[in-house]
Amino acid sequence: MGEQRVTLPVTGMHCANCVLTVERSLKKAEGVSDAAVNFATEQATVSFDPLLVKPADLVKRVEDAGYGVMTARVGLPITGMTCTNCAATVERALNKVPGVVQANVNFASERATVEYIPGVASVAAMVRAVEEAGYGAGTARLDFPNVTRVLIGTEEPTSSLPSVPGTPELRLVPEPREPEDPGDAG
Repeated sequence: MGEQRVTLPVTGMHCANCVLTVERSLKKAEGVSDAAVNFATEQATVSFDPLLVKPADLVKRVEDAGYGVMTARVGLPITGMTCTNCAATVERALNKVPGVVQANVNFASERATVEYIPGVASVAAMVRAVEEAGYGAGTARLDFPNVTRVLIGTEEPTSSLPSVPGTPELRLVPEPREPEDPGDAG
Protein backbone atom coordinates (compact mmCIF):
# COMPACT_ATOMS: atom_id res chain seq x y z
CA MET A 1 0.00 0.00 0.00
CA GLY A 2 1.45 3.40 -1.00
CA GLU A 3 1.36 6.73 0.68
CA GLN A 4 -2.08 8.22 1.34
CA ARG A 5 -3.31 11.76 1.84
CA VAL A 6 -6.08 12.85 4.18
CA THR A 7 -7.63 16.25 4.79
CA LEU A 8 -8.75 16.84 8.37
CA PRO A 9 -11.21 19.63 9.28
CA VAL A 10 -9.43 21.22 12.27
CA THR A 11 -11.33 23.26 14.87
CA GLY A 12 -10.15 25.67 17.54
CA MET A 13 -7.34 27.43 15.65
CA HIS A 14 -7.25 31.19 16.27
CA CYS A 15 -3.93 32.36 14.80
CA ALA A 16 -0.81 31.48 12.82
CA ASN A 17 0.81 30.03 15.95
CA CYS A 18 -2.09 27.57 16.25
CA VAL A 19 -1.42 26.49 12.65
CA LEU A 20 2.25 25.87 13.43
CA THR A 21 1.39 23.90 16.58
CA VAL A 22 -0.99 21.57 14.70
CA GLU A 23 1.48 21.19 11.82
CA ARG A 24 4.39 20.33 14.14
CA SER A 25 2.29 17.84 16.06
CA LEU A 26 1.23 16.03 12.88
CA LYS A 27 4.74 16.01 11.39
CA LYS A 28 6.13 14.32 14.52
CA ALA A 29 3.90 11.26 13.99
CA GLU A 30 5.77 8.21 12.72
CA GLY A 31 4.76 7.56 9.12
CA VAL A 32 3.82 11.18 8.31
CA SER A 33 5.86 12.50 5.38
CA ASP A 34 4.21 15.92 5.16
CA ALA A 35 1.57 18.04 6.89
CA ALA A 36 0.25 21.41 5.77
CA VAL A 37 -2.32 23.32 7.80
CA ASN A 38 -4.38 26.12 6.25
CA PHE A 39 -5.76 28.65 8.73
CA ALA A 40 -8.27 30.13 6.25
CA THR A 41 -9.90 26.80 5.35
CA GLU A 42 -9.32 25.28 8.82
CA GLN A 43 -7.93 22.11 7.24
CA ALA A 44 -4.83 19.99 7.69
CA THR A 45 -3.66 18.01 4.68
CA VAL A 46 -1.47 15.12 5.75
CA SER A 47 0.54 12.66 3.63
CA PHE A 48 1.23 9.43 5.49
CA ASP A 49 2.09 5.74 5.26
CA PRO A 50 -1.10 3.82 6.23
CA LEU A 51 1.02 0.89 7.44
CA LEU A 52 2.55 3.10 10.13
CA VAL A 53 -0.22 5.54 11.06
CA LYS A 54 -4.01 5.61 10.74
CA PRO A 55 -6.29 8.66 10.33
CA ALA A 56 -7.57 8.02 13.87
CA ASP A 57 -3.98 8.44 15.14
CA LEU A 58 -3.75 11.76 13.31
CA VAL A 59 -7.00 12.92 14.92
CA LYS A 60 -5.58 12.01 18.34
CA ARG A 61 -2.40 13.99 17.65
CA VAL A 62 -4.45 17.10 16.77
CA GLU A 63 -6.57 16.64 19.90
CA ASP A 64 -3.47 16.11 22.08
CA ALA A 65 -2.12 19.42 20.75
CA GLY A 66 -5.25 21.12 22.14
CA TYR A 67 -7.38 21.39 19.00
CA GLY A 68 -10.25 19.40 17.55
CA VAL A 69 -11.12 17.54 14.38
CA MET A 70 -14.69 17.72 13.16
CA THR A 71 -16.11 14.21 13.02
CA ALA A 72 -19.54 12.76 12.38
CA ARG A 73 -21.34 9.85 14.02
CA VAL A 74 -23.63 7.33 12.39
CA GLY A 75 -25.62 4.38 13.73
CA LEU A 76 -25.94 1.30 11.54
CA PRO A 77 -28.22 -1.67 12.21
CA ILE A 78 -26.20 -4.89 11.82
CA THR A 79 -27.74 -8.22 10.83
CA GLY A 80 -26.43 -11.77 10.93
CA MET A 81 -24.57 -11.63 14.25
CA THR A 82 -25.08 -14.67 16.46
CA CYS A 83 -22.58 -14.00 19.26
CA THR A 84 -20.23 -11.43 20.76
CA ASN A 85 -17.42 -12.80 18.58
CA CYS A 86 -19.47 -11.73 15.53
CA ALA A 87 -19.81 -8.25 17.02
CA ALA A 88 -16.03 -8.08 17.53
CA THR A 89 -15.48 -9.12 13.90
CA VAL A 90 -17.81 -6.38 12.63
CA GLU A 91 -16.13 -3.84 14.92
CA ARG A 92 -12.67 -4.77 13.58
CA ALA A 93 -13.92 -4.50 9.99
CA LEU A 94 -15.39 -1.04 10.62
CA ASN A 95 -12.26 0.19 12.41
CA LYS A 96 -10.19 -0.74 9.31
CA VAL A 97 -12.18 1.61 7.05
CA PRO A 98 -9.97 4.63 6.26
CA GLY A 99 -11.33 7.69 8.04
CA VAL A 100 -13.10 5.78 10.82
CA VAL A 101 -11.99 7.19 14.16
CA GLN A 102 -13.80 4.66 16.34
CA ALA A 103 -16.42 1.96 15.87
CA ASN A 104 -18.38 0.22 18.61
CA VAL A 105 -20.73 -2.68 17.94
CA ASN A 106 -23.40 -3.68 20.45
CA PHE A 107 -24.42 -7.31 20.00
CA ALA A 108 -27.55 -6.98 22.14
CA SER A 109 -28.97 -4.04 20.20
CA GLU A 110 -27.55 -5.27 16.86
CA ARG A 111 -26.23 -1.78 16.19
CA ALA A 112 -22.88 -0.21 15.29
CA THR A 113 -22.03 3.33 16.28
CA VAL A 114 -19.25 4.75 14.13
CA GLU A 115 -17.37 8.03 14.54
CA TYR A 116 -15.69 9.04 11.29
CA ILE A 117 -14.10 11.90 9.39
CA PRO A 118 -16.57 13.20 6.77
CA GLY A 119 -15.08 13.28 3.31
CA VAL A 120 -12.57 10.57 4.23
CA ALA A 121 -14.92 7.75 5.23
CA SER A 122 -18.39 7.20 3.84
CA VAL A 123 -21.37 5.22 5.06
CA ALA A 124 -21.21 3.21 1.82
CA ALA A 125 -17.62 2.16 2.63
CA MET A 126 -18.73 1.13 6.13
CA VAL A 127 -21.63 -0.95 4.79
CA ARG A 128 -19.27 -2.57 2.27
CA ALA A 129 -16.80 -3.46 5.07
CA VAL A 130 -19.57 -5.05 7.15
CA GLU A 131 -20.81 -7.04 4.16
CA GLU A 132 -17.29 -8.17 3.23
CA ALA A 133 -16.94 -9.45 6.81
CA GLY A 134 -20.01 -11.65 6.17
CA TYR A 135 -22.75 -9.64 7.88
CA GLY A 136 -25.48 -7.26 6.83
CA ALA A 137 -25.74 -3.54 7.44
CA GLY A 138 -28.97 -1.62 7.12
CA THR A 139 -29.47 2.00 6.29
CA ALA A 140 -28.34 4.62 8.77
CA ARG A 141 -31.30 6.02 10.69
CA LEU A 142 -31.65 9.75 11.01
CA ASP A 143 -33.83 11.04 13.83
CA PHE A 144 -35.18 14.54 13.29
CA PRO A 145 -38.42 15.82 14.84
CA ASN A 146 -41.21 16.70 12.40
CA VAL A 147 -39.53 14.96 9.47
CA THR A 148 -41.44 12.26 7.64
CA ARG A 149 -39.00 11.50 4.82
CA VAL A 150 -35.36 11.92 3.94
CA LEU A 151 -34.84 12.39 0.22
CA ILE A 152 -31.66 11.34 -1.52
CA GLY A 153 -31.42 12.51 -5.09
CA THR A 154 -33.03 15.22 -7.14
CA GLU A 155 -36.50 15.70 -5.65
CA GLU A 156 -37.28 19.28 -4.63
CA PRO A 157 -36.37 19.79 -0.95
CA THR A 158 -38.05 22.00 1.57
CA SER A 159 -34.83 22.18 3.64
CA SER A 160 -31.47 20.48 3.41
CA LEU A 161 -28.51 19.36 5.45
CA PRO A 162 -25.00 20.42 4.44
CA SER A 163 -23.60 17.87 2.03
CA VAL A 164 -20.30 16.09 2.51
CA PRO A 165 -18.12 15.57 -0.58
CA GLY A 166 -18.56 12.05 -1.92
CA THR A 167 -21.95 11.46 -0.30
CA PRO A 168 -25.47 12.17 -1.59
CA GLU A 169 -27.18 15.33 -0.37
CA LEU A 170 -29.75 14.64 2.34
CA ARG A 171 -32.89 16.72 2.19
CA LEU A 172 -35.56 16.84 4.85
CA VAL A 173 -39.27 17.03 4.21
CA PRO A 174 -41.29 18.41 7.16
CA GLU A 175 -44.37 16.69 8.41
CA PRO A 176 -47.52 18.22 6.87
CA ARG A 177 -49.42 20.42 9.30
CA GLU A 178 -53.14 20.91 9.55
CA PRO A 179 -54.18 24.42 8.44
CA GLU A 180 -55.26 26.60 11.31
CA ASP A 181 -58.92 27.59 11.33
CA PRO A 182 -59.13 31.44 11.44
CA GLY A 183 -62.56 31.13 13.09
CA ASP A 184 -61.02 29.60 16.25
CA ALA A 185 -59.21 32.80 17.28
CA GLY A 186 -61.73 34.08 19.66
